Amino acid sequence: MSEKTSPPGMRKAAEVVAMCDLSAEALALLQPNQPIEAYFDLLLNRGLLVDGIKLMAHLLNVKQCLWWGCLAIWEYYRTRPDANADAVLKATIAWLREPTEEHRRAAGTAAQKATSAPPARLLGTAVFLAEGSISHPGLPEVPTKPHLTPKTVVNAVLVATRLAGASQMPHRQRDALGIAIDIYRGKNTWQTPKA
Repeated sequence: MSEKTSPPGMRKAAEVVAMCDLSAEALALLQPNQPIEAYFDLLLNRGLLVDGIKLMAHLLNVKQCLWWGCLAIWEYYRTRPDANADAVLKATIAWLREPTEEHRRAAGTAAQKATSAPPARLLGTAVFLAEGSISHPGLPEVPTKPHLTPKTVVNAVLVATRLAGASQMPHRQRDALGIAIDIYRGKNTWQTPKA
């Protein structure tokens, strides 16, 4: 197990893979009772980076996943400033620091306005889908489904890495995975350190 690539944990790969939409090639590598770390390393060693991204999204909890999405798309937008993307990133961080209904809906509203910024639009939607009702205020509640946030973050990360261009895409995907691994290990968090 590589310290640079493998997330820690004792979960079996099959428990997590059941929640992901992995490729046939990735699924063919899955062994009974395989530890998640070994399977994750195998995916990366075979160059199945998209499958690695999908797996990581389901290893992280909702807040970690959204923080990962925030950092991964910021890597794209930091060299291509976009006011709508900035609004989504700020709304996402506001919800992470204080997960109120007001902040969740603000992220959803920012996402709707981010037509010029597809990765950011997906991230804001992922925040909106993180909890609560997806119907308009005052209407009967329609609860969200737990798998929607990680799947939407995966799409945000993948779109951001693809928009960087074909030659940069594998590099960007590896960078995104590195960020996710640090978050999973608790080395990178949205929380302000206490004095």
